[in-house]
Amino acid sequence: MVFRGGLQHWALTRPALAVRHAGLSRANLLASAAFAAVHLVNHAPLVALGVLSVSLLLGAVYERSGRLRGPIALHLWFNACLYAATAALAAPGTTG
Repeated sequence: MVFRGGLQHWALTRPALAVRHAGLSRANLLASAAFAAVHLVNHAPLVALGVLSVSLLLGAVYERSGRLRGPIALHLWFNACLYAATAALAAPGTTG
């Protein structure tokens, strides 16, 4: 909510940041870069890069709907899938 409802929402009110490139607003790029940067605190750079791509999708959904409900639901779904995959890979008898 901080990145979408706060930073991205604020940035979209600034004409220079509301400009779009390839369908993505500068506001979305800014919020997504900040979101990915925060993930660098506890994760490897490659993970943060993955977070960046997901964050751009969350930002696009926010801009399209104008509501936080969609990005929140997608974020929860993404995290649930990530945790399920991690648990499955860590399960006894799993090869890899």
